[in-house]
Amino acid sequence: MPLSSDCASTRVTVFEPPSPNPALTETAHPQVIELTERLFGGSVSIDKEDDPEYPAQYFVVSTRASGTIEELVAKTDTWHRAIREALGDRINDYRLIVDPQ
Repeated sequence: MPLSSDCASTRVTVFEPPSPNPALTETAHPQVIELTERLFGGSVSIDKEDDPEYPAQYFVVSTRASGTIEELVAKTDTWHRAIREALGDRINDYRLIVDPQ
């Protein structure tokens, strides 16, 4: 059975991922580190990572902390709220990883 020529003219919409965030800078790192150390009490590291699904980068903030799950969840919530207040939309530049001890 031959293919219909109508199928050949069907247009396919191509998904265009967002462009990389050109404003990704390390200027907020001291503020992010200070806040993270104050909330979680452990050492903090920040690494730049590539998003595997989009051509974008972000910073991963890693720290260790002790406490119950409820305490760590509350501290994580406080961290996100404080970073949002300090950085506004630039909060999207950061991801938090808490390693419970």
